[in-house]
This record gives sequence, structure tokens and C-alpha cells, in this order.
Amino acid sequence: MQFSNKQKYQELCEKEDIPLQAQYWWFEAVTDKQKDWDVLLYLKNEEVIAALPYFRKKTPLGDIILPAPIAAYSFIYIKKFKDKPSHFHYSLQREAIFALFKDFNSFSFFKLNLHPQNSNWLPFSWLRFSQTTRYTYLLDLKKDKADIHANFKHNVRKNIKKAHRNFIFRQSEDFTIVQKLLIVLYEKQNMKFPYSLSATEKLEKELKNRKKRVIFVAGKEGEEIKAGVYFAYDDKYAVCLYTASDKDDRKNGIVTGLYWEAIQHFHALGLEVLDFDGTMLQNVEPLYTSFGAVQHSYHSIYKAKNKFLHLLAIGLNKF
Repeated sequence: MQFSNKQKYQELCEKEDIPLQAQYWWFEAVTDKQKDWDVLLYLKNEEVIAALPYFRKKTPLGDIILPAPIAAYSFIYIKKFKDKPSHFHYSLQREAIFALFKDFNSFSFFKLNLHPQNSNWLPFSWLRFSQTTRYTYLLDLKKDKADIHANFKHNVRKNIKKAHRNFIFRQSEDFTIVQKLLIVLYEKQNMKFPYSLSATEKLEKELKNRKKRVIFVAGKEGEEIKAGVYFAYDDKYAVCLYTASDKDDRKNGIVTGLYWEAIQHFHALGLEVLDFDGTMLQNVEPLYTSFGAVQHSYHSIYKAKNKFLHLLAIGLNKF
């Protein structure tokens, strides 16, 4: 029986340690059609040595390759070999990336945000891709909870106390609460919600069924919910997908309180890392670092088949 690339990738995800947002079922949930996503494979003797799932968007300008919707990163799986020297791994990375892209050129524009684990973008440079450095913020959950709390900035500890005086915090199973808060948040900023509602709902259903998400909400007793956060997680790693709050309540520490609820929850579960889900926004970075999260760089790589798309991508950050 001949297996498709997607079937081989599904089998790989079931055997190997693949990050949450690169799982085959994540792509299935957030894309509307089977043809909207696919995967590049590099095989040796029928064994998968490297894999790269990607999202394909059809436009009047041609096919555009992008990260999966509702995913901060794209992940390149490259088989790990124990007890091999560093030069072996660098050589394998070059070989694998060259092989993945050898015959893959049916796109007008290509852009992926590589997972922080994919730290070597040099082979892409040799393939004439361009690169921009971006940042995310990771909180180490392996420390004692008291040490994590002690490492918070003073105003974070103060705002947590204030928030718990003013609001009631709890877990929720109702995703529509966060969804509605997000829509209102974007409308107030005269911005369009960046994801289709069907994609957010399908992903929520998938994560809920797999017991890989948690929702925390906060509000005053007897009143409507004012803020919510939504995290996806596996057995090691949690990532914040959505944060939504009423702007007027932020100064009362409501978001800070929600993040503290999440940190305590994941610490109790024995997770290793909480990813605040990278930002380049000047007004957001201080919040993440104030929790003691450490800045980690990752690579945004892109290639355009013509100058117009290249300038559009750089000048307008269109894609």
C-alpha cells in the first residue's frame, strides 16, 4: 500500500516528539480543505529523515506558503542521532534542508517562522532565502513555584494581589467567552480578527477532545466576564494562543492575575516551559519579561519569486 506524505507525517507525529503546533491534527483542524496544507518529506530507505508541514494559500498572485493559522511557529523535523559529534548534525541539517527544497518551487511567496528549536537557518541562506530575527518569551517551569514567583517584577506581584481583591478567577469550559472578548477587542481597535471563526472553533474542539487546552477567565461576582486567556499544551510545553480583556480593567491587574493562574496550573502538571507566544510589540514585551520569562530568538525566513512580492512583504509586512 502506498502512503501519502500526510499519512507518513501522521505516523511520524505519533512516534516522535513533534511540537504541538506542528502536529498533523493541528493542520487538519485549522485548514478548510485537504489541499490547503501538505508536508515536505526527505526519506532514506523509506525512513523519514526530515519533514516540514506547511500551509498553502491560493491568491491571484500565485500560491503563497505560510505558517499554519493560529500557530506562532513552523517546525522542521530532522531525525536525531545519539552520540554523534556536532559536525554530523550540522551536515545532516544541510543535507535535509537542501533535500526538502530540491524540487519545491511551486510558490510565488514563501514565509515561515521557524520554531526556536530550528536555530540553524544558514542552509536557507544558501538557498537564497532572506531572514528576520523575531523574539518569543519562555518561562522555565522546572523551578520551585516560590522561586518563580520571587523572580516576578515587584509590580507583577503587587498586581496579582490587587487582581485577586477585585476579581474572581476560575477555569472555564466555555470557549465562546474568550472568542467574544477577542472579537470585541479587535473591533475596538478597528482591526479584523485575524483567524476564521470556523478555524478557531475546529481547533478548540480538537484541543478539548485531546485534553490539551485550558481556559481561565476573570470577572466581578455577579457580572459578566471581563477577561480570559486560552492555552494549548502537551506534556512538556504550554503556549498562550489567546489573551482577551476589557481595556478598562487591565490597569487592575486582571491579565497579570490570569497569567499567574495559568503558571500555577502548568507548574502543578509538571510542564517544563510556558511560551507567551512571541511578540515584537513594544508595549507587550515588558509584561512578558516582568514574569521572569527569558527572551529567545527565532528566525522568520522568506523568499519571493518577484520583486513586487518581496517589497510588499518587507515594506508592509503583508504576509
